[in-house]
Amino acid sequence: MSLLEIRNVTHTFGSLVAVADVSLTVDEGELRAVIGPNGAGKTTFFNLISGLFPPSQGRSVFDGHDITAMPAHKRVTMGMARTFQITEIFPELSVRENLRIPVEVAEGLRLRPWLSRAADARIRTRVSELLEMGGLESKAERVAGELPHGDQRATEIMMALALNPRLLGQRWIHRSDLGHQIRGLNISANADPAHAGRGRYHCNAMALLGHLYPLISGLDVGGI
Repeated sequence: MSLLEIRNVTHTFGSLVAVADVSLTVDEGELRAVIGPNGAGKTTFFNLISGLFPPSQGRSVFDGHDITAMPAHKRVTMGMARTFQITEIFPELSVRENLRIPVEVAEGLRLRPWLSRAADARIRTRVSELLEMGGLESKAERVAGELPHGDQRATEIMMALALNPRLLGQRWIHRSDLGHQIRGLNISANADPAHAGRGRYHCNAMALLGHLYPLISGLDVGGI
């Protein structure tokens, strides 16, 4: 059974058909890519997968569960995470604080006004691991919104990984950006993208769903 199954999904905005009868499967540990020119419906398709809005037709199944009508925040608790075309971070917080928030969510400790010493120690350790993984240790106390775009993107990716996802949706622009945008997965710009998710993250079961422009070659194509 595939980890993610998208079955004949269609989405319309009024009379505009943005995504038409698209199907895609992603197995655990697999890298899949969705490619196409501007306006092909890639972002809309990612929004359907992550639950930002439901499809007009079709079904989405994750780990055997029908998630077609499930909102995005509940999909996160099931093990789905994504990054965005426009980097989404907390710009007024430090890099460390940005990472601490999803770590607390992953620990089931969000909105807790007080934490035990043991829980706080676990969180601090995990945040330190993510800072190292993303090459962000020297920038940990910097305000995230003041960092260069590459470091902001690395912060966002580490925030997604902090949730311990089983499926990670990641937008890449072109091959030369791979090394900068997924440093935490230990992939260089000339590396074989098929090994994504096998790097320093040490999560062989994680599927990685990439949203790429046609400059990338040698990857499986989702049906857009």
